[in-house]
Amino acid sequence: MRLCAKALGVVSVLAVALMTAQVSAVAEEPLYPLAPSPVSSKDTHARLMAVAVDAAGNYYVTGSEKTAGYRRYAIVRKYRPGGGVEWERAWRLPKPRGSNGVDVTVGSDGAVYVVGSVDTGVYEGGGWFIRKYSAAGRFQWHRATPGWRGGSAETFSAVAVGRGMVVASGYEYGCCDDPTRDGFVRAYDENGRLLWTDPFEVPGLRRPFDQANDVALDGSGSAYVVGWSHTRRQRLSQMTVDREMVLQKLSSRGDVAWARTFRDSGGKDRDEAVSVGVLGSQLMVAAHLNAGNGDPGNGWLGRFNLNGARAWGGPFGLQKARAAAPVELSIAPWGATYVVGDERDRDGGTDLFLRKWNPRGRLLWATVIDKGRRSVYAEGVAALESGAYAAGQAYAARGKYLGSWIWRFAA
Repeated sequence: MRLCAKALGVVSVLAVALMTAQVSAVAEEPLYPLAPSPVSSKDTHARLMAVAVDAAGNYYVTGSEKTAGYRRYAIVRKYRPGGGVEWERAWRLPKPRGSNGVDVTVGSDGAVYVVGSVDTGVYEGGGWFIRKYSAAGRFQWHRATPGWRGGSAETFSAVAVGRGMVVASGYEYGCCDDPTRDGFVRAYDENGRLLWTDPFEVPGLRRPFDQANDVALDGSGSAYVVGWSHTRRQRLSQMTVDREMVLQKLSSRGDVAWARTFRDSGGKDRDEAVSVGVLGSQLMVAAHLNAGNGDPGNGWLGRFNLNGARAWGGPFGLQKARAAAPVELSIAPWGATYVVGDERDRDGGTDLFLRKWNPRGRLLWATVIDKGRRSVYAEGVAALESGAYAAGQAYAARGKYLGSWIWRFAA
């Protein structure tokens, strides 16, 4: 299947298909062959959700793979810089129907951390998990909550590692017409011992619904968490409640250093911070703003200092015909910021976009993966010294899943 990339600058794209393999029926650490066959556009069950990269240029993916019986295993794979699979692991809890990898990160020692969700196989209930593997793929430890909670469930949304800590953001959510969202943050040491938790509450608001979407760590061990909060309580899923983006800083002990809620005059629109990254004193936040009431919204990228003061920020993807919704950002070692997300397509599909800004906020280039009437949805991005990996899922015009992909951008 041919991929077409349209760029404002010169960008070289290498497309690497996500690989699949036969899954063992064993619930704990089933064995995989290390030379899986390529994805077929007609028969693939693997779904990629996130990508990460280490200092040597190896890259890591997580997601899920469906087996016979419709059970899903959370998967994590390590690829060499040239694209070959070095190792692969899969896991699910024995009783729930499936597990799904949502995010992956790599420590300075090469250890790999995966977070995600488990489900019970029915409408209600579910929980989160976090797992650690060595650089060679050896299982180290896991923490998981099966999570039957009277019709609600929990999931982790992101994970970051640094300064001897592993910090994960997540949220509780309700079933069916229950609009419950309640964010939280959990921190562990590198041996899996729980250090602290934070409820991701916004000062001045009386327990509205909120959601923690992403987390990043600075060199001192402080955590930066982004997401959203309602300005008032939502009682029914059909209600329209104003949603505002939230940025919160937590100390290495889990104390709230400061929290920022960015209120606007948009009324009952949905503003949501979706991703955060930190490099030195550079704190970057990507957001999806002004959605709702028939408006697809637009993207936004901003830079802050570590005290929460904004250095610069601005919107992009303002035209409704090409409206942009960011999914994730990643900061390169020299300070450039890559943002990946979804962009409306004039032919009725959805394109994956990737944009690159310099540290001062100037857009360097923008490109899209365009498959015509087929849609490509962004899932993640990981910056390299030069270039970046972007991950996404492709669907046919009528919604049939075509497979997951990784693209290597050389600029």
